[in-house]
Amino acid sequence: MAQICYRFAWQSSIDEKIAYKKNQWGMVAGYPGVMKQIEDKGGRFATWNLSTMPALDVEMDLESFIAISCIYPTHPYAQTFLAWANEAADRALADIRFTYDPEEERLKGNPDPLAKRGWKIPGIFPGNHGNTLAAACFARALRDDSALDDASLLLAAAEIAQSALESSSKEWSEMPQSDYLRCIRLSLIAGRVDIAQAFFKNCRRKFKFTHEHFQWLQDLCKAIEAAQGGALDASAMEAFQRFFDLVRNPAIRSVGEAKSGSAVCTNISFLRLELALIKQRYVLQRPFEGNWINILGLISE
Repeated sequence: MAQICYRFAWQSSIDEKIAYKKNQWGMVAGYPGVMKQIEDKGGRFATWNLSTMPALDVEMDLESFIAISCIYPTHPYAQTFLAWANEAADRALADIRFTYDPEEERLKGNPDPLAKRGWKIPGIFPGNHGNTLAAACFARALRDDSALDDASLLLAAAEIAQSALESSSKEWSEMPQSDYLRCIRLSLIAGRVDIAQAFFKNCRRKFKFTHEHFQWLQDLCKAIEAAQGGALDASAMEAFQRFFDLVRNPAIRSVGEAKSGSAVCTNISFLRLELALIKQRYVLQRPFEGNWINILGLISE
């Protein structure tokens, strides 16, 4: 199967966002505009104490890095966003707010101003910690051109799955379903097909809104298991590339829709990176360490 080439579309999109120009309101647009806004506010972390979504703080910078780097991996903007993502990750994972349940701290009369902004919120924690940790794993490996911290990635998957499964039957929508399926992708990236398979076996819930991706992941796990460390068979490679080509398209912002059972409700940039990592490990059978520029290039190839 011939894969689709998106390089020109990606390059055109990124060139547009990198160029210094003003929008219709006379404000600097694109990435130069982002840099100016951050500078005007006193720096990237000037309002860190107001943060309510630590994972998003890491993911936004990493998302910009991924987009630029699949074409220009050494561009100064890319390196700035990556540095910010790593600093946001380090700050978040060391932040006391992950130990604060705002309601509990209020009842205890905790005088710490950060207590009322705690991140240990029932129904959200530990999934928000898991998403932060997963983003941190990617950011650190990208910065160091190193292997991933598989143990931390698996811990992140377990935390994300825990929060997803805490959703009630009525709350079991495309969002928690997609979060749970992400844990399977993270387990595959960490090289643990057995843990990925266990996520399927240990969940008795229906994946009505995400059934297509559920089935795609299940088939992929079976193909990886059948390959026993060797190359995937041709049909598995074709199925993988077909979905990857859909996700790699820079024009799309989301994948599928709930009513048809094809939804994948996740950060599209992270989905692209996760699929690129799965391709690197199981299709190309190459290591992550020393190959991150090539891995990013798989998104725009």
